[in-house]
Amino acid sequence: MKRFFRPVAFILGFVSALMCPPWVPLLLVLIVSIRYRAPEMLLLALFIDTLYLPAGGLPIYTALTALIVWGLEPLRAEIS
Repeated sequence: MKRFFRPVAFILGFVSALMCPPWVPLLLVLIVSIRYRAPEMLLLALFIDTLYLPAGGLPIYTALTALIVWGLEPLRAEIS
C-alpha cells in the first residue's frame, strides 16, 4: 500500500496545488505525514511556495510542512 499511496498522494498534491485552495495540499501533507515519513512532501511545499508566494515573502508552506513531517515523528513511532 505504501508504494502506491505515497506517489499518488504526491501527484494529487501537485494537482491540488494548481487547482484547489491552498489549504487542500496542506491537509494532504498532514494526512500522509501522520502515517508515513514523507520527505517528498517538502518538495511539494517548495512548489506551493513558489506558486503562491509573492517575491520576498517567507516560505510558510515549507516551514509548516517541515514542522509537520518531522514534528509528527513521535506519533508515527507510536502507530508503527
